[in-house]
Amino acid sequence: MNALFATLKNWIKNNRSAVFAFAGVVVLYGILAILGAGCPIKYLTGVSCGGCGMSRAWLCALRLDFAGAFEYHPLFWTVIPMALIIIFRKRLPRLAKVSFAIIIALFLVVYIIRMADPSCDVVVFHPKEGLVYRLGSYIFSLFGLRQ
Repeated sequence: MNALFATLKNWIKNNRSAVFAFAGVVVLYGILAILGAGCPIKYLTGVSCGGCGMSRAWLCALRLDFAGAFEYHPLFWTVIPMALIIIFRKRLPRLAKVSFAIIIALFLVVYIIRMADPSCDVVVFHPKEGLVYRLGSYIFSLFGLRQ
């Protein structure tokens, strides 16, 4: 276990920019959550991203509600293997590439299935509710143009 912590410590030391970027994303999401915007992609476009429901899934998993976690996002469990792959990617580069490809393919398949399911209330496609569409509509109306 000490070797794992030493490896993690060295990885953090050697990848400070990645750690700061990750921390920045966490802070951004926290601020957006406080402001009520939630996911920035969904807020801007009105369309859920492939990771939609992941935070809520992990909150369920932390309460040991794995059925609820699976409902929010069936791939919530991939976070831990992905973190390990990132940490050990230099030691096992081929395994890391193959693993990432498989996980990305899984996310794409799950995203397509969830977007095609009209009963899914976690993933939504409402582009007219996105900030980009609303700003565009406002700008068009200023110039008397129709969309």
